[in-house]
Amino acid sequence: MRYRVGALALVTLLALVVSGCRRAGSEPEAFVWTEQLAPGSVLHLRTGTGGITVTAVPGSTARVTANRVWHKGRSRDINFQVTRAGDQNDIYVCAMWRASGRCSGSGYRGKRVDTFLSFFSLLHRTTDASSSFNVEVPAGVTIDAWTTNGGVSVAGVRSGVNARTVNGSVAAIDVGGRLNLSTTSGNVRVRVATLDGVDSIRAITVHGTVHAELPENTQGEFDLSANNGAVHSDFPIASAGTGRRQHFTGRIGDAARFVRLRTLTGSVSLVKTTAPVVAPGALLPSISR
Repeated sequence: MRYRVGALALVTLLALVVSGCRRAGSEPEAFVWTEQLAPGSVLHLRTGTGGITVTAVPGSTARVTANRVWHKGRSRDINFQVTRAGDQNDIYVCAMWRASGRCSGSGYRGKRVDTFLSFFSLLHRTTDASSSFNVEVPAGVTIDAWTTNGGVSVAGVRSGVNARTVNGSVAAIDVGGRLNLSTTSGNVRVRVATLDGVDSIRAITVHGTVHAELPENTQGEFDLSANNGAVHSDFPIASAGTGRRQHFTGRIGDAARFVRLRTLTGSVSLVKTTAPVVAPGALLPSISR
């Protein structure tokens, strides 16, 4: 009986010591990475909890700055890795939790802290530590940005954008190249500055709105749909939907481009724009959930 009481007291003491070591904190520049990137490079950005903001800048140097913020955790709950793949023009920059997997094209699991050994640890704990990225990229670099909890904002990138989150909004402003934007819970906004060749445009959410602004001479195959909401198009596309489900499809011109805008719950709007292009480095308009 004394042994059990003593063991319980020891565990309680250790728990108090561990909890006492946890204090809220932040590190605005916990990680800084800079490197010259040649046109044609792809910069892959990965974080599990936190936003990603990307802005195009003059010159040839890319810069990634990441912070660490925590309330119930510690600074060392997040580390950072930079890896290369293929012909070394694919660069991965990742925020890594204890069980985040690999910083590579496959195997990254975002914010994961539970490992096999966690089940055998008396000091098993979780963390609310998060990390957001602020990124500057030169011309000719393609962006591939993923997060789970947080928004993704990209401004002025003309060589293609792949942006994905689960809980948060996605904005790609004055962009070009192939565009693939998606979220589960949040809005998607895209304004296209340039269209070359057969660059496709895909903007999809489950719960939220999709708003796309395309040059008025955009050609291609269009597919716009909202399962429970309204669809508006400035382009001459026929409506094929009935009832609460609205579906617009149609072809304009001969280009092989494909434009797909979809939401499950929300609205879809496609508008023509002749607005002047915002210079790289300009502030990205704020977006809201």
